[in-house]
Parts: sequence; structure tokens; C-alpha cells
Amino acid sequence: MKDVLWISLFIPYDKVKHAGGKIHNFYLKALKKEGRFKIRLLTFAEKEDLHFNDLDQYNIENNIICYNNTKIHSMARKLINLESTYNPYNRYGRALQNYDILQIHRFLKKYKEEGYKPDVIILQWTQMVFLMPFVKQYFPATSVIAIEEDVTYLSYWRKMKYYPNAFLRYISRLSYKKVKKLELEVLKSADLIILNNHKDEKLIVEDGIEQEKIFVWTPYFQNYFHVERKCNNHQVIFYGGMGRQENYLSAIWFAEKVMPRLTDTDIVFCVVGANPNKRLFEYASDKIKIIGFVEHVEEYFSNSLCMVAPLTFGAGVKIKVLEAMSAGIPVLTNEVGIEGIYAEDGKEFFFCKTEKEYEEKIRELLNGNVRQDEMAAKEKQFIQEHYNMQESVKKLIQYIDIL
Repeated sequence: MKDVLWISLFIPYDKVKHAGGKIHNFYLKALKKEGRFKIRLLTFAEKEDLHFNDLDQYNIENNIICYNNTKIHSMARKLINLESTYNPYNRYGRALQNYDILQIHRFLKKYKEEGYKPDVIILQWTQMVFLMPFVKQYFPATSVIAIEEDVTYLSYWRKMKYYPNAFLRYISRLSYKKVKKLELEVLKSADLIILNNHKDEKLIVEDGIEQEKIFVWTPYFQNYFHVERKCNNHQVIFYGGMGRQENYLSAIWFAEKVMPRLTDTDIVFCVVGANPNKRLFEYASDKIKIIGFVEHVEEYFSNSLCMVAPLTFGAGVKIKVLEAMSAGIPVLTNEVGIEGIYAEDGKEFFFCKTEKEYEEKIRELLNGNVRQDEMAAKEKQFIQEHYNMQESVKKLIQYIDIL
């Protein structure tokens, strides 16, 4: 039985809402279910997340570093993180907080002193992958797997281009250069790299990473294959974690740029997703609904005309796009939204970049010029053929066996 130490940035649990957490939760528990691995998880959690913690129910040994225990603790953490938050020359490009580094050091030292010797260490999220040198310092003979939810330096590059202010672009460029240099360095020292899509694989291979040690698994997503499309109203939805900048800014772009072009229609724009940023409520009206978290998003997939994802930055495969395609709802998105998903424009999704293109495609759907039943069938077939999570679990086990 192999001993696995899994170090992650966010605690996994069955009701976790963010996409990366769902991937983490699925593969961690799938591995545990095999009964061939002894797993110890070291992870971080906000205080409110502890109410959902189900790791003990799955007999997964765990150490949880909890944020916001007390006001004094919170203040101390903010002081410790001042440098890593605001210093533009921070060695981690401000992607990793000083408090997190200190806590990981503390536990690794404790494990070492206890005589703990894992066979494999898994680092999940780029911030934890950045800790590779420390991990190898404590456990030099242990194989290390790096799980990248996305290639972080790509996200930093896109964010750098987004800023209109020259000073902010300069600061962002400093962070981008730091992150790219460090991210590629630590990936080169990993024994196995796990990615969510082949586009990220192509990117890091072009930047000097050996392709032989890369495994592209199927990211976990909720499969809505059972959803029956009704399309009996004129809702257009945006779906995702609406506290995330790349999501709420994209929804604002659609509200500002596209909705005014559709005033002669009865189209209603519904923003669906947890923790909507307060800026979104400035756009709330009869034509723009800020829905927030919903328990059953399939109701919106079933009843809406289409889903739009006009993403301006971010990186990696977009789980919301996979979930929408599995439900058969037409997806209108750009190069960022479809990144890493090798679907065909006009067949399994619609490529839209400008406000005019979004408007025109919505009008086509509204006027019945698109055979939505045919598109739904093609979308679902695409998901079935290219995204098999159980096969991905088997391959992960094979990789761990040979490390």
C-alpha cells in the first residue's frame, strides 16, 4: 500500500462550489476508494468551510490549516502577508502568501520529525507546486506530482494585457515574469505533471517541459446529460462563480455591450452563480437578473435560450462550458472560454468575440434559425466521447504505481 501525502490550497468536500475544488474532491476520493493507497491530506480552509468537511467520513487522514480562527489570528495573518500581497518584487509574483509558506513548513518539519516517509507527494494548485523546493528539502527521495488547475503564468499574462492603466500593467508584468520563471522551474523538477487540457500541455512543452512526464486527465465536471431542453422562454444565462473577477467582469461586459443591442427583444440576461460581486447589482433591472447561487442549475440549462461566456482573462479549461455542453444548451463563447476544449464552431458551440457577433447569434437562436435539437445531440456526443472520468482515474493509478 503506497503512502500518499496530498498538499492542496483548498479543502475538498462533496458540496464544494468552485471547479478546482470539485476536481480535487473527485480524484482524492476516487483514489481513496481504490483501497490501495494510504492518503494523508494537508490543506487550507476558511472557517465556514469546516462545516462541510467530510474527510473523516471517507477515512482520509487530514491536517487542516484554518483561516480566521480569531480576530487576533486574522490580524496576525494579514501582517505576515503584507509583503507577499503588496511587494511588486515578491519572489512568487504575489501568487503565494507568506502565511501559507510558514504553515506548510511547520507541518513538513513535524512530519519529518515524526519519521513520516510518504512514497508519493501530490501538490495541487500552482501555489502549492511553488513549494516544490521545500518539499524536496524535507523528503528528497520521494516522488512528487504537480497538479496544475491551469497554467498560472498564462492567466497572469492575460490579466497584464487587460489593465488599461500603465502603472498597473507594469506591476502586473513584474508578477507575470516572476511567476512564469518560477512555475517552469518547479515543473521541471516534478516527477509527473497533471494538467486539465492539452492546450496547457502544448504551452508548457513549448516552454521547455518534457512531454513524457505530462498526464492530461479529464477534469471533473457535473454531467447534465439527463437534462431535457425546453427552451420555452428567452433567458440568456451566464453561469459560474460570480465572486471571481474573470466571471463578474465578463458578465458586466455582456450587460454593457450586448444587452443594449437587444432592447427590441424580450431577452432577459440571468447571471447565475454563487457570491455575486456587488458591482453586478448596479446592472440589475427587468432585463438583467442577478440570480446568485442556485441549488439546481439544470433548470436554467433546460429553460434558457443559450449560455454566454465572453471571458476576458483566466486560463485552463472552463468547467462551466463542459457542464453546459453536457446539458445540450447552445454555448456562445470566445477563445478564452473554449480554451482546451477541441469542439467545432457551429457544431458543438458558437464562437463569438465581438458584441455584434453575440447579438447576431442570439437573434438567430431567437428566430429559430438554429436546429437546437441537432446541436444538443452533437454537444452531448462530444462530451461522452472525449471526457471519461473513470478511465482517467485508472490512468492516474497507473502513473502512481510506476513512480
